[in-house]
Amino acid sequence: MTKGKITLLGTTVITFIGLFFEGEYRSFLFSVGVTGFVGCSTNMLAIRMLFERVYLIPHKKKFPLPYSGILELQKEKLALVIGKVIVQRLISPEILLKMMKTTDFKMTIHSILENKLEVMSQDPKVIQNVIHKLHHTFQIFIESSFFHDHLQQSIYQHLGNVGSLLTASRTFRNKETITPYLQNEIKNILENMCTDHQFTKHVHNMIQTIPI
Repeated sequence: MTKGKITLLGTTVITFIGLFFEGEYRSFLFSVGVTGFVGCSTNMLAIRMLFERVYLIPHKKKFPLPYSGILELQKEKLALVIGKVIVQRLISPEILLKMMKTTDFKMTIHSILENKLEVMSQDPKVIQNVIHKLHHTFQIFIESSFFHDHLQQSIYQHLGNVGSLLTASRTFRNKETITPYLQNEIKNILENMCTDHQFTKHVHNMIQTIPI
């Protein structure tokens, strides 16, 4: 039983006891009982109207009382205001950094990541999606001018060191020709690698060990 109901019951009992007295005692007990009863009833109604929408016909939810359910109707605005107050008064970069450095916070994040990633690693679609994204990212990198230029530079340096062994081949003699050739070879290697069972298994193990 809540405090409000206890108060309501107590004031009702006081009012009832007043019936057995006369004169000033009755008037006093009636005044205390009725005042307490009215105050408690209005408080209960006000609190209920603050949180809930009160209807004159509750079963059909018709004819809502004015100003009832204010918190329910304005919950989005209240949430924004409360959030701003919390951010401005209770949260600061220093407090967040201090919290993130605690052992409990690190252990909690580690546990959440471990559980999430363990579930993810059991889904073949997740593994295939990761492999697909890796393959796509590698291909974009291979086709970029950055990789092309650095590959040509590496080939030029290599040919400068062991050029006497490759002079018989025109393909390997010209770095402008060998670069696209090697890029295509690397693409083929990536495609074969991404369809390899061992590579899939490696990605699976990688996802599981990310929290570490």
